[in-house]
Amino acid sequence: LSACSYMQHRLRHFLLSALLLLLAPGLRAQTPTGVGIGTTQPDASAVLDVIQRNGLQDNALQVGSYLRERLAALGKRHALVGEARGTGLFIGLELVTDRASRNPDAARTATVIAEAEKRGLILLACGTRFNVIRLLPALTIPDAILAEGLDILEASLETVASNAMTE
Repeated sequence: LSACSYMQHRLRHFLLSALLLLLAPGLRAQTPTGVGIGTTQPDASAVLDVIQRNGLQDNALQVGSYLRERLAALGKRHALVGEARGTGLFIGLELVTDRASRNPDAARTATVIAEAEKRGLILLACGTRFNVIRLLPALTIPDAILAEGLDILEASLETVASNAMTE
């Protein structure tokens, strides 16, 4: 994901958030990292209208299905992937030392995240043992940008896995 396309994606996400706030004065919202945005008197019906009018729920289910399929394929190819889990567009990719023991692998998770960052993709580790890569794309993410991000994630996993085999 190039820096330019990432910034365009984030700008679209910000603009949609701003639109929702304009259409629903008083909406209290939160970014995926917990930063609060908005004011105080919710008007949920306006937000739901925007979601329905733009088909965002159906899009989230469709894109989330594609995302889980791609991650399941990654899991079949890489022993360090324990599982991909989640709902809609909120997905976690768990990395483990091996599938048999399912021991969390925070070190390799950090290495995959660092490798992805070198390639232009920003990821976040989460979970109580920091061995889960959290994926939470915007409801409006274009297919091409999602595919590009997943390609970078896959290349990063392959690099880390091949380095682990040579150690």
